[in-house]
Amino acid sequence: MYQALYRKYRSRTFDEVVGQDQVINSIKYQVKNSTVSHAYIFSGTRGTGKTSTAKILARAVNCEHPIDGNPCNECETCKSILRGTNLDVVEMDAASNNGVDDIRDLREKAFYPPSTSKYKVYIIDEVHMLSKGAFNALLKILEEPPKHLIFILATTEIERVPQTILSRTQRYTFKRISIDTISKNISEILAKEGKSIDEAGIDLIAQMADGSMRDAVSLLDRVVAINDNNISYDKIIEVLGVTTEDTLFELATSILNSDASSIIMSVANLADDGKDMMVLIDGIVSFFRNILIAKNLNYPRKIIRVRDMDRYVAIANAFSNSEILNIIKILSETKARSRYITNKRTMLEAALLEIVASRQDDILNRVENLERMLSSGDLSGLKAPKREKFEFNFAKKENPAAVEKPLAKEVVSEIIDDKVSNETKENVEKEIENEIPKDITEVPVDDQSDMNTIEKSQEDAAETDINAVETEETMETKADIDYSDNELQGIFNRAISILKERSERIISGMLVMGRLDSFENNVATIAFEEQGRSFYTTLNNHESIEKIESVLKELTNDNISVKFVVKSNRNVDSIKDRIENLFGKDSIK
Repeated sequence: MYQALYRKYRSRTFDEVVGQDQVINSIKYQVKNSTVSHAYIFSGTRGTGKTSTAKILARAVNCEHPIDGNPCNECETCKSILRGTNLDVVEMDAASNNGVDDIRDLREKAFYPPSTSKYKVYIIDEVHMLSKGAFNALLKILEEPPKHLIFILATTEIERVPQTILSRTQRYTFKRISIDTISKNISEILAKEGKSIDEAGIDLIAQMADGSMRDAVSLLDRVVAINDNNISYDKIIEVLGVTTEDTLFELATSILNSDASSIIMSVANLADDGKDMMVLIDGIVSFFRNILIAKNLNYPRKIIRVRDMDRYVAIANAFSNSEILNIIKILSETKARSRYITNKRTMLEAALLEIVASRQDDILNRVENLERMLSSGDLSGLKAPKREKFEFNFAKKENPAAVEKPLAKEVVSEIIDDKVSNETKENVEKEIENEIPKDITEVPVDDQSDMNTIEKSQEDAAETDINAVETEETMETKADIDYSDNELQGIFNRAISILKERSERIISGMLVMGRLDSFENNVATIAFEEQGRSFYTTLNNHESIEKIESVLKELTNDNISVKFVVKSNRNVDSIKDRIENLFGKDSIK
């Protein structure tokens, strides 16, 4: 008859117990020096070796020929305990024998001396399941135990064990086993079984075990049942029913793009593949936990094992911590509620769409707050990204009287109305200074004509509005004629206004944070800075681009395509236009 791997490779000596050195060393020392206590309590999560250690201890204290604190497993006493025929070692499950009568019966039998062994050992598993009366009955014998008696209690919920019991036992905590330790043990078992699994597959099993060696070996048992000597990572994914990383990345991208249709289709495909919805929720939560760790740790490999860490780091940069935490919270609450609901698929779909809606609401709230601050003139809540300030030198080589002055302050001084309060004006100046990236090189102005050119372009940009857009009749006659920079900027600004009027506030609010970078072959490239990557990610989808292109078509009667990019640099001449976009032409003269 086939024997399960977790039984076949169960630890038989203290030295074979994996990942619990802090416990094993102490217990071995007591056995070697005959200082064994009358009662122990082993606590820890499932599959960490509590019951195995209890059985090894029961053999060790009764072994006729112990070896350095370990049982020999060869003497008649050890063999009878291994077979389960020794009457002096009793294993009891408190989950099914939790009444006061069960413990009274145990107490009466415990006072009798052992029949063939040195000690009578009682192993009570899941001791936290005992009733209050049963604990009180057990307490009496723990207070005044006979010399031949040893109790070994095991529990996964130590907080449910009364303090009166804990104070009369030696407590040992079994920690969760690390991924490295589990992977090493799995490799050793595979070598003994003559099987081979690639490293990524072993790490996947170890990670799914969640710190439990028994769970890891049980998962391995399912995998080796394939009866293939060389088992691939993809085969393990198929056998264990795990959601692939590619699927999870596609789902995360759909959330970033607020693509509800793709999300629903992804859930439908997973359901058709027979995926359990609750297991799927666990997989998504674990995936976003990995993203959270990749975002906040310099060396995330110390905590998580994934095939392509760079991919996790890349998508982590597109989410904020609050967004990731909100996703984990919504999915966790959904799983808790779904225990009482039959249609779990609907609950998952609703949860994912709730995540998309909450993300859109957050962006909309930020846009509305920005509009409210701008309309009131109070910019105290507007926080610019922290960057080193960069100042441009406009000193003219041929004019020694020229002075150095930051371009941002110069532009602000020219375009902010005197009606704006001094405090607000100072805030605006600081915001614009902080908005200038530190990697832009200094721009020297050689003569007065160059300075006049810059000033003239600034004035032209300030006056650019819908009048810069040519009528439909004119545009029809020059389909392939390039637009001037001022015309393009006017079209761009008017498109933002129209989108806002049509209640597309998220799109218009995010476009304000971008800049018109180039226009070639009827393709308008809109660039965002690195810290605005989330705007790029949200806008860079078919639905948003189609809406923007539709407005541009109305304004120009041309088929202008839109493309979004992320760049770290930006054109200094667009600062004034950026201020106009933020504050509105009507409030800035």
